[in-house]
Amino acid sequence: MPLSGFRVVELGTGVSSAYCGKLLAGFGAEVIKIEPPGGDPGRTEAPLIDTGEHHGESAYFAWLNVGKQSVIADPAQTRALIDGADLLLDARPPGQAASGDLAHAALRAANPSLVIVAVSWFGETGPYRDFVTTDATCRALAGLINLIGPKERPVAINDHQADIVGGLSAYIAAMTGLLTRDAGGRRFELSIHEANMALSETHTAYGPNGPRGRPGNNRFANSYPIGVFKCREGWIGAGVSSTQQWHEFCDMFGMPEMARNPKYAVGVDRAKYAEEIEPLFAPRLLQRTAAEWFAEALERKLPFAIVPEMHELLAQPVFRDDGAFATVRIGAASFEGPAIPLRLTATPHTSDGIAPLPGAAAAIAPRAAMPARAAAA
Repeated sequence: MPLSGFRVVELGTGVSSAYCGKLLAGFGAEVIKIEPPGGDPGRTEAPLIDTGEHHGESAYFAWLNVGKQSVIADPAQTRALIDGADLLLDARPPGQAASGDLAHAALRAANPSLVIVAVSWFGETGPYRDFVTTDATCRALAGLINLIGPKERPVAINDHQADIVGGLSAYIAAMTGLLTRDAGGRRFELSIHEANMALSETHTAYGPNGPRGRPGNNRFANSYPIGVFKCREGWIGAGVSSTQQWHEFCDMFGMPEMARNPKYAVGVDRAKYAEEIEPLFAPRLLQRTAAEWFAEALERKLPFAIVPEMHELLAQPVFRDDGAFATVRIGAASFEGPAIPLRLTATPHTSDGIAPLPGAAAAIAPRAAMPARAAAA
């Protein structure tokens, strides 16, 4: 596999570093997760599944850690593992990496080719560096909560959206470091908050025009109607943008006067008048099923899509045939979760696998890091 032979040590807690490690393990790296006595706190996150003898483990944590080895190690054992590693994913608070035997400077002195990716909420400098936060708060500080939900209130579910963006950014840094180790090990500092700020780029550009309020559900600045709407049975997704699409949409819902009105001719203008337009077609959607509306939209070449409920999505052949889901096993339990979304044609990843119970790998033999030149190849 692409990363076979590389040893990765995952130190500290948090979803971003764990997701990065999941991607690396999926492409063949040996990922060793260092856990504190009693196990990582993430193991207690709901929903819990019975792994045997009525012991509950977090399903989400198991999904994040498929294919890894778990070690409960003291600092000396941890140091020995890192000395022979190719990559360190360090999610400890920034201050902990600055001194002691596990300080980054000491680790790099002993292992000059070691790649380090330091992951934290707000990075290692600045006024927030020592703050502890939640996923939802991080997203809010990045301006992303302001973009979603109804006008009356934000939607702030602590569901690891910011964490996954941070983990993917850490993966990019990790791969960059591994592929350039012939020039020596590199160290990357990753702020989860800054990684999420990149998602606000488009909306930041609107700043000079003054503050923009939350537009509301199914409201977007670029066009209308774009969104997900309720049908008699199921939900339909619509994405109308061009003039031809708008005319077809109006014809389908019996609104010829709307198609002729220049006030609604351009998508950006229609977005301004969404409150006027929606009452004209939304009640009609309730007269037919999502499947029926989709069939007609397909004939009209309108960009509609049936939006499945979760149980429907899991059963759809298009996802099954594409390998979108993987089986995760931990202890006596097993369940399905999303497969790794990154694909390499000649060397595919592995998403099915076993997640370790805490400390399942009682001992892992130290080894020397891979030669830098071999890593670059």
